[in-house]
Amino acid sequence: MVRPLAISAFSGIGGLDLGAQSSGFKIGLAIEKDPIIASMHEYNFPDTIMLCEDATQIDCDRIVNALLQAGEKRRISLLLLTAPCQSFSILGLRKDTDPRSNLVFQLIRYLQEIKPQYFIFENVPGIAHGKLSEKVYKPLLTQIKDCSYEFISVVLNAANYQIAQRRKRLFLIGWRSGEKPINLEYSELENVTSEVTVKDAIADLGQIFPYTRVDLGTETAILNYNGYRKNFSYPPSGIFSNCDLRYFNQITYGHIVPNHTEKVKQRFANIKPGLKDDVSHAVRLNENSISPTLTAGTAQDMGSFSSLKPIHYSQHRAISVREFARLMGFPDWFQLSFSKLHACRGLGNAVCPPIGKFLCDRILSALGVSQAEIVREIKQLEMPNEQLLKFKPQEAQAYFLNEI
Repeated sequence: MVRPLAISAFSGIGGLDLGAQSSGFKIGLAIEKDPIIASMHEYNFPDTIMLCEDATQIDCDRIVNALLQAGEKRRISLLLLTAPCQSFSILGLRKDTDPRSNLVFQLIRYLQEIKPQYFIFENVPGIAHGKLSEKVYKPLLTQIKDCSYEFISVVLNAANYQIAQRRKRLFLIGWRSGEKPINLEYSELENVTSEVTVKDAIADLGQIFPYTRVDLGTETAILNYNGYRKNFSYPPSGIFSNCDLRYFNQITYGHIVPNHTEKVKQRFANIKPGLKDDVSHAVRLNENSISPTLTAGTAQDMGSFSSLKPIHYSQHRAISVREFARLMGFPDWFQLSFSKLHACRGLGNAVCPPIGKFLCDRILSALGVSQAEIVREIKQLEMPNEQLLKFKPQEAQAYFLNEI
């Protein structure tokens, strides 16, 4: 097998994993403790071993043994780690005493015990500022070097990578001593040729009346996949051309919105693009610009910030789940929970796949693997369990405990 082996921890729904697969990596194993989020990951990566457990508690020998039992004996080439970022986010309270601040140090444990050739670590830029920098970020960098790894640190804006959203994230890209270093030129980091707009991403969905109660799906035949939107089509195209083929019946789900009252619709009708609704504080999108940062919201102990979906630029409603996904750079064949709440929570916490691909392309090149070799290995994945997207939290938990 040519595809280098990657594993991920704190995997979420798999945004960074999808970016790695679209580059050419095989996602051998993923770790995500939230059963609903893990269900979405398992549906979209049916050939990946999913450990629905706490990534801080899993013994790394168990990871290796799980891969061996699946017949995977190769060295782990890439570790993807996206520790929860709420305690570092400017939208939260940014408590340096939040116990979640220590989750980033799981990177050190995985580097020491797994010893991958390369790694990608993702978090919000806030981790590198103020008290968090002194207590978390700088000690983390020191310990990475103590593990015999070198790295580069970059802050990337999704808008520079063919995504219609302003979204900055910090990435550490590291390599073990003796491996080929990764170099990123400034011209690569700011490679905007023509900015993708909100209209480019979601205009065709705006022509279709969204569901408000039960999502019966949208036939892809009535969607327009010309131009930039080719990236969202099936079979995987554009930046996702190297992805394995999923079971997909040409129906995409998620074009569903809140059932707004007439009063709310009228209020939205009076809001101009770029301005906020005085009640919900949601921003109205500008069709010729990009979306503000899309969020997953925070828990009560972190300020009780709810996920604010922007208002559509021409329709008097919040954007749909599928429009949210497109503004994050996910293709239409990447399916999400039928629960709007959990789908948006998963999306808001994800890494935009095109950024993941950009970074993983550099690592793939350093490993000496060509794109032509990857194309020859594209395969059809087995049909996933359709119930995975319909689970309620208790059902998802029971599924991963093998109780259903």
